[in-house]
Order: sequence, then structure tokens, then C-alpha cells
Amino acid sequence: MSVPGAEYYNGFERATFPNDSEWTTSGDGMWTLTEERANTGKYSIKSPNLDNEDGTPFTSNVTLSTGPDWPAGRIYFSILGGVKMPFDDLNIYVDGTQQGRASEIPEFITNQGILLSPGEHDVTFSYRFNPAELENFPPPYDDRIGAVFLDDVYFLPAGVTLPPTSTPGDDTQTSSPVSSSSGSSVSPTAATTESSSSLSSTTSSTSSTTSSPSSTSGTVTESPKGSTSTTMAPNALTIGIETPPTKAPTTTAPTIGSGPPPTRAPSYYPSYVPSKSPVSEGNSPTTASPAATEPTRAPSYYPSYVPSRAPVSGGVAIPLVTTAPTSIPAGAIYYDGFEKATFPDEDPEWSTDESSGWEISTEQANSGVYSIRSPNLMTTEYTPAQSSVTLSYSDPAFGGGTLVLSVLPGVQEPFDNLEYFVNGESRGVLLKPTEEGQYETLEIPLTPGPQEVTFQYSYNPYELDALPPPPPTWMGAVYIDDAYILPSDSANLPATPAPESGEGDFFDGFESGDFEASDWSFSGEEAWVVDDVKPYEGTYSAHVRSEDISSGEYSQLDLDVDLESAAFIQFDFHAATAMPFESFDLRVDGQFLTGLSTDDDTWTQAGAVLSSGEHVISWRMSRNPGGAPDDVLATLEKPPYRTGEAFIDNVQLISATPSFTEIFDLGDFTANPWILSGDGEWSITDAVVSEGANSATISSIDIPENEGAADLSIDIITERGGKLSYEVLPSVSSPFEIANVLLDDIAVMTYSSTSEDWIEEEITIQPGKRKVTFQLQKNPGGVPEDVISGIPSPPGRDGVLWLDNIVFVANE
Repeated sequence: MSVPGAEYYNGFERATFPNDSEWTTSGDGMWTLTEERANTGKYSIKSPNLDNEDGTPFTSNVTLSTGPDWPAGRIYFSILGGVKMPFDDLNIYVDGTQQGRASEIPEFITNQGILLSPGEHDVTFSYRFNPAELENFPPPYDDRIGAVFLDDVYFLPAGVTLPPTSTPGDDTQTSSPVSSSSGSSVSPTAATTESSSSLSSTTSSTSSTTSSPSSTSGTVTESPKGSTSTTMAPNALTIGIETPPTKAPTTTAPTIGSGPPPTRAPSYYPSYVPSKSPVSEGNSPTTASPAATEPTRAPSYYPSYVPSRAPVSGGVAIPLVTTAPTSIPAGAIYYDGFEKATFPDEDPEWSTDESSGWEISTEQANSGVYSIRSPNLMTTEYTPAQSSVTLSYSDPAFGGGTLVLSVLPGVQEPFDNLEYFVNGESRGVLLKPTEEGQYETLEIPLTPGPQEVTFQYSYNPYELDALPPPPPTWMGAVYIDDAYILPSDSANLPATPAPESGEGDFFDGFESGDFEASDWSFSGEEAWVVDDVKPYEGTYSAHVRSEDISSGEYSQLDLDVDLESAAFIQFDFHAATAMPFESFDLRVDGQFLTGLSTDDDTWTQAGAVLSSGEHVISWRMSRNPGGAPDDVLATLEKPPYRTGEAFIDNVQLISATPSFTEIFDLGDFTANPWILSGDGEWSITDAVVSEGANSATISSIDIPENEGAADLSIDIITERGGKLSYEVLPSVSSPFEIANVLLDDIAVMTYSSTSEDWIEEEITIQPGKRKVTFQLQKNPGGVPEDVISGIPSPPGRDGVLWLDNIVFVANE
């Protein structure tokens, strides 16, 4: 048979295995040539029979080694995985790094291709008996063959692809004939046409032949004798790769000693010696353990038997669109569908890690041909790793809006996840796909000004010592496509809501003892209650427990609001929750806004700004949001603070701050909601002013101790931010005192010397609830009193700060 463009093919029809120069076999038993089953022709190669009455774990490897002159491309193979946990499994490695697995595949299928970089690589198929090292087995499965068969291995250089051929076993040519040396037309393929259209982890393709790689682009042939491939269990073969591996010189083929430290499984199965379906040949395993290796054993915090997931029948591969969108989305001020294939080097808005960075890909695209994907970080040692990609939108005049992008999150906790950040602040985590193998739309609100949005893919995010066998549908990668930004005037910003009819401020401390005082409702499972278990103030609070929710489900408390103008939803919460057991978060209009958690017994205040209009504010408790197996969760160590409960109290709406001017003309601090706090008290004076009759002032003498601070603060709530200007006259000098202007308790301006003139300043107020503080700090360095009293005061220093003419202008 032949495949156009293939530079290597081996269908084992020459019957020279294991003496082929590219192939080696090793371990507790040798792979052998067999006539039992073949994808095409007469022969395939087969794993040995490693079953034994003692249940001793054994491993056998077969390895294809590429040469130094091989170009970049993909390696394809047809495989029949007659294995089933907990008896046996098959893992696939490239240069010692796991790239996939095969199990419960009763008929031959063809993989979707493993990407290889140029040069030498070891592609190893590792068959293991009793990989979890059970002391006793469950009753045997009737459909377990207890062996793996491999056939039609071929290599296509980069840029060469294959169209679908005919249905297996059908001698009628439908496309791309594959000719045998006898002149007859044969069309071998991985699966039926129906199967290939419903699989995301396999492709229907022809096989090709050659005995060694060649720079010639011609067709190589080998004479098959027939075809036996039929349909398969969808997604039983998983290949979690696509970053071309670069071979490490010291890497060896995986052995049964490459796993985590041993932990014997409990004997919770009745003693039973497994049996297999009869086979006509196979080597018996050696009785001695291999030299310099130890069996891979199940980690102690996982059950020793992790059942493999039932094949998914509904997973449909995403067909690639052949053309890119003809125009950017309506109203978008930025768009990248990656169709120029310039990522990352010539794509100025995007950047990624220099080592193990994201890459351009043609594997999965939402539209067009290209998307970007996370790298393969999987290792046999389960080493935790991360890789980030960042979109930098640097327009200083950007007035806020929404980043919209298509994401295919092929992740599954505890194996991996995707967390995304805006300007360094976490905005959400994707734990698993909403629908297997399908792109979903992610909308991320953006504030005015330059933006940096980072997507961080993490492998083994909880730093577990070992991981269970992955589910068949796990991809181990994230794909991003069609990223665009809608400005706020054309975007549906997932604002943050408030109650009814614009009637102003709202408050519910649940002191009615139920949810009747306000317009509360529920989504998901009804687990929320009002009780007196842990109130923040008063007698009652709203309370939810993850143990009252079904695994994989959620319970949500909703508040419907209708605002005539922007407002701020504020609440106090206590959430002693921990991933992956449960999560607690705030949502607005169905969009994730922020996670909520506390790791001690204290309460925390949180909130969000809301635009005008109708909204639904939601507090959601999710149990096992990552969909991990319940028996796995039951064995994981739980943080000492975790109770799996969440409480909210004092839910209130606070009106947005209008533009104002403060010149203290009332002679006090009542014109605006000022807050006086600290170790000294601000006052009003008419002795030194910039505008009007008065100013606010504070002196170090007003702070009685040797060190301390006096604060004058105001909360500013806006939907779109604004500008705050002020004038100060500092008569201060370090180390005696300094003056600070703080934004959300972070100093943005500091004055440490005396000025003869008023100083005009302006700071930017970002959307949301922001606290602006004017502060005099006495003895900021904590100099001992007997020392600081001996330091001479500089001329002109009075140790006083004056403040006047504060003007806030909210952005429209």
C-alpha cells in the first residue's frame, strides 16, 4: 500500500520485526510479530502476555527511534488497545514525556498524529500489567484481550495531510486510492466514515510505506494482504500533545520505574487471578523484576483502582473552517483571529513565555485555519508547570469595554486548569469544558486605560505527587481564537446590579430570619438558608453548605435589581472553602465576577460596581466544580480551615458618587461622606486657605504618641472612573513626619519636605469602589523618641498639612 508524501512507513509485512533498525523492544517481556490481528495486510506487532498468578506488576516497551535527518512532522499509527484498568493499560511517550494513552479499543483505530520536531526522537508504547499494583483483582472482564496490537506506522513531514479514504473493509474506492503492488485498490483507514466524523481524538487516514526516512517526496509502498479495521469506541485513544518534543540527550524510554514512590493498594477486592480472552501466541513474561527498575505503584492519596471512564459517544470533532472571517466583529476596536500566522514573534499585542510558550496551531480553530494553544507540560514525574500568554492593549485613551474571545478549554482538574488575569488580578478559572471538544465564548470586562489580560495554563495546579489515569476526553491543552475588544459604548458590560426601581440605597442584614425582606430567588439546587450559625452583625446571616449540594452541581442565591443609575453592591462574607472540593463566587448577569474565600475565621467585605438597568446578582456555591471523581476527592487532604460553608451578611446597595467640589465652606466634614480615623483628628481652619474661607488641616501635635497616623478618607463609587484633583500645602519634613495620598490604602503621592506654595495634583480614579485617603504620618521610620528629639528641625517646618479645593469629576 502507499500514502502520498509519507517519508516512513512500516506495516510489518516484511516480517523482520524486531530486527528492524528503527524499532527496539525491552522490559519484562518482548513485543512480537503476530498474525492474530492486523489493520492492513497480514502482520502487526503485539505486546507480550504479562499476566501472572501473583499479580506482579510488569511492563513491556516497544520504541520507534527517528533519525537525525528526519524533518518535522507527525507520526501516525493504527492501534488496537485490548486493555482495561485495573488489569492493564498502555501509555504513549515521546522522549520520556507522556503524550497519550490507549485503553478499551476493541478494533484498530488511527491516531490523530503526534507532532515531532526535526531530528532524533524515541516514540515509546509502554504496556503495563497491574499498573496500580493491586494485591487482588476484581472479576475479569469478558471483553478484555490483555494485549495491544500496533500496525501501519507512518510519518508525514510538516505540511503534508491526508484526505479521508473509504470505509474500512469496503473494497470500493471513494477517494485517494491506495494501491498494492499487485495492482488492486485497497483503502485502509482508522475507522468507518461515521466514526471519524464523531471523534475528536482520532482521524480517518490512509497509511503509507517506507523503510527509512528520506528527503525524497515520492511515494513509498509496501504490499498489504487485507484489512480488518472496523469502528471503535469514540475517544478511547487520547493523545494529549502537540508541542513538538525536543529530545533530551539523557532521556531513556519509560520503564516501570518512572512513576511515583510505591504505595500498596488495599485489598478491598476478593482474591481473584485474572484471565484473558484466548490468544494464539505471546511471550510469557520473565519471572524476575527488571534490573535497575521498580514497579510503578498507585500514589497513596488516590484509590489504587481508578476506573477508566466510559467511552463518550457524543464527542464530535470540530471541523476547521476553510476561510477566516471576512471582517472584524461589528463595533470591535481590536481583533485577532491569528490567520496571519505571525504569533508570537510578529504579533505586537501578544506575548508568551520564552520557555514552554504558547504556539500557533492548526489543530483546532473556531474560525479560519489557525488558533493559539498552550504547550504540553505533562511529564511522567507530574512536575507542576505553568505557561502564560498575554494580550497587551496599550491605548491610553481606551474608555473601557469587554474582551470577547473563543476558548476551547481542554482541561480537567486535578490535571490542569486555565486561570485568567486582568492587570494582574485574577478574574476567573476554567476548570473543564462546558461541552467536550467545543469552543465557548468568554467575556472579560475591561476598565478604562491600558490593559494586560493574561491566560495562565497550569499542569498539576495542586502540586499532587501523582495523578490518576486521565479521562479519555482530556485534551491537556487550551486553544484561543477570535479575540476582539468591544468598547463600552457597544459592549454589553457584565455590570454589577442593585435593587428595584432606582429607589436609592438598599440593605438586607437578614434580620427577618428568612429571604422575604427582599427580592431573593434561587438557582440550581436549593441549599441556601437564613440561620443564626454565624452572623456578621445582628442575629442572622444567609448560609450555604457544600455538603447539601450534589457533586458537580451548585446552589445559587440571586438578587434581581433594576437601577436608574450606577450603584455599588457591597456585602460581608465568610467562606471557608477550598478547591477542588468546592468554590464560592460572585456573579452578575450569569458572568463570573470574582471568587470569594477566606482562610481563617474572619469576615471580609467585598462588592462590585453596577451599571444602570436590570441585573441579577448571584452568590454561587459549587460542589466539586472541576468534576473530579468523588472517590479521589475523598482521599485528598483538606486544608485545616476548610468547613465547606459560606455566609453572607449586610448586603447593601450604595449610590454612585456624583461629581463634587469640596472647599469645606460649611466649616465641617458633612458636605460629603468623609471618614476621620487614625491616631489624630483632622479639623477645619480659616488661617491658611487656597479657595473659599476654609481648609482642612492636621498637625503632628494632634497625634499624641511618638508615632502614628491621622487619616481623612472618602469612598468614591463610579461605573466608569474619573479624576480627583486637590491642593495641599505641606509643612513637613522627614524623619519627623510625611504626608501621603493613598488610593485603596496604597500611597500614590508622598510629601516629605516643606513647600512655600500650594501644590496642585490630580489622580485617576478607576471604576468601582475606591477609597481615597489624605494622611499625615508622624515619625514614619519609628525613630526612638529620645533620638528623634535630638534631631534639629529644618527651617520653615511646622509639622502641619493643609488640604483644600478637592474636585472630583466622574467620567460620563
